[in-house]
Amino acid sequence: QLSMVAYTTVLPIMHVTEAYAKWSGRINRQIYQHYSDAMSAANEAIANVRTVRAFSAEPAEASRVAGHLSTALAKGIRDSCLGALASMFNNYLDLGAGVLIL
Repeated sequence: QLSMVAYTTVLPIMHVTEAYAKWSGRINRQIYQHYSDAMSAANEAIANVRTVRAFSAEPAEASRVAGHLSTALAKGIRDSCLGALASMFNNYLDLGAGVLIL
C-alpha cells in the first residue's frame, strides 16, 4: 500500500513538470528573441549614429531598445513565477507522500 501512495504522486509530478517545461521552453525562446531585437535596434542606432544625432532621435532609439527589454523582463518574471509554483506543487506533493509513508 505504501508503494501505491508513492506511485500516485509520481504521475502528477511528471505531468506538471512536463507541462511547465514545454511552456517555459516557448517563453524562453521568446525572451531570447526580444533580447536579439533589442541588440539589433541598439546596433542599428550605433551604426547610424550621425543620422540619429542629426535628428535628435536618441530618446526614440533608447525607448525602442527599452521596449524590447521590458517585454523580455515581463516574460521572464512570468516564467519564474510559474516555475516557482510548479516547483512548490511538486515539493508539497512529495512531502505529503513522504509524511503518509512514514
